[in-house]
Amino acid sequence: MLDKDIVLLPQPRRVTLTEGSHALAGERFIWIAGGDPAARLRTGRLLRDILAAAGAAWTLTAARGGDETRLGAVLHVDPQQAIWPQGYRLTITPGQIRIVAHDDAGAFYVEHH
Repeated sequence: MLDKDIVLLPQPRRVTLTEGSHALAGERFIWIAGGDPAARLRTGRLLRDILAAAGAAWTLTAARGGDETRLGAVLHVDPQQAIWPQGYRLTITPGQIRIVAHDDAGAFYVEHH
């Protein structure tokens, strides 16, 4: 069951809460990978705008780049890691936000939480 202060709609099938928190640091980037590039860009922009509203002005990129310390979020489509259609896996650690979706629809739905 979710903490009463956490609201996710639609409600996920499963939530695992762990220790720690993620602080939105400045000058990081969002790496968009896999799936349809146009759909990935649309969803990446939405993620960027949501993070900007929370105070993090991060840059979108389709190239992973060499400076892993600046990788703040990953938005990736991989049907092997998110096995149900339109599904996704959202992982937030102290160092990174990672969204892995089964397909482009799954990546889009996670942005609407």
